[in-house]
Amino acid sequence: MQVILLENVEHVGLPGQTAKVKTGYYRNFLLPRGLAVEASEANLKMLSDKKQKLAVAAEKVLEAASELGDRLKGVTLNFVEKVSDGDRLFGSVTAVDVARSLAEAGFDLPRSKVALPHPIKNVGTHQVSIRVRPDLIVPITVIIEGEGGDEEEELGYADGGEEFADEGDGAETEAAEASSGNAEEPEASETAEAEEAAPAAAATEGD
Repeated sequence: MQVILLENVEHVGLPGQTAKVKTGYYRNFLLPRGLAVEASEANLKMLSDKKQKLAVAAEKVLEAASELGDRLKGVTLNFVEKVSDGDRLFGSVTAVDVARSLAEAGFDLPRSKVALPHPIKNVGTHQVSIRVRPDLIVPITVIIEGEGGDEEEELGYADGGEEFADEGDGAETEAAEASSGNAEEPEASETAEAEEAAPAAAATEGD
């Protein structure tokens, strides 16, 4: 059926335009929300009276969308996520995450505007499309970094170095003890020889 749009309806049209839609869609969605009316002769006459106002409203919608598109150009969103193996994330970055990050950056957009067919599951730089309006799609950059991977490796290397240093200290200690033990043996031998020589010297003096 033909309808006259009273408001901007995504994927259907702008205010003041006529569009062909399914009857159920009109009765269950468009009509209850005041988004459209049936394109009857009476409504078409009413439309001609309001056409100028609707044209102004449509122009404002287009201008607002164009301004939003210009603001989105060059936008980069940064995420820091935990990684499980290499560059693969434990979880993922979804359209909801992108929409939330955009909101924090001052862009109040519904999740449906984020054209992300599948969640992002790897670190790196990704391009995500924002559907400002059906004929205006703006790409933004999403950068995902792994959390703590390089830092942990550096800490592990440092710990290992300390462990090897401890082992080296232990080896030096053992060598010092062994050297000390060998140094004591000659002293004991010299004492025994002196004790054996003493009686012999006494016997000689007696003769």
